[in-house]
Amino acid sequence: MGQMLVSILPSVFVTAPSVTFKLMRRIENSESPFYSISSVSKSGSLYGLEGYSGLHDGWTQPVWYRSGKRVKKAFTIPACSLPSGQPISKNDQLFKDFPTGGPTDCTWAVSGQRYPLKAGVDVCQLTYEGGAQNFSQVVVQVGRGKAKQLSALVPGLKQFATANIIHIDRSGWMVVGGFKGSFYSSDNSYHIGAIGEQLYWISFK
Repeated sequence: MGQMLVSILPSVFVTAPSVTFKLMRRIENSESPFYSISSVSKSGSLYGLEGYSGLHDGWTQPVWYRSGKRVKKAFTIPACSLPSGQPISKNDQLFKDFPTGGPTDCTWAVSGQRYPLKAGVDVCQLTYEGGAQNFSQVVVQVGRGKAKQLSALVPGLKQFATANIIHIDRSGWMVVGGFKGSFYSSDNSYHIGAIGEQLYWISFK
């Protein structure tokens, strides 16, 4: 009787990518929204401009925060940076899943950028136009599957909107600008001319 050879193949387990977010710090500048941020540190320090821009007017002035507290004296901190991003077409499915949030007769999708946070996880800034100015929101996509707004994934940010990616650090944290409320407001309003009244320091792993 011949000997039967049985080949045993090793089991292969495929783990789906995942990400966990934590709110490290939130800074609010409600009287004068943050217009742009050019330097940040993990400790909550920043340099940038506050103010706004409109179709016919606007103003900006320097603003500094040291360890989360506003100061008047300038100091040196590292410049903001982002990893190499991948352009997102205005025809991408993401824009179908996350439409403009404004009146459909005067707002529309423009483009976006996709940045890798870790293997299989991307953070995406979707940009729209309204009133000849741009506004945006931030969503997270896992494995190119269904995406969610970043604010819905970060404990402590469910009452806030995440709108602008400012800095992504490879050590596992980022800074995002936004505002209190929802990107999809009940009156179809949208925020333009600044990156928001809020800044969020968020860790990811």
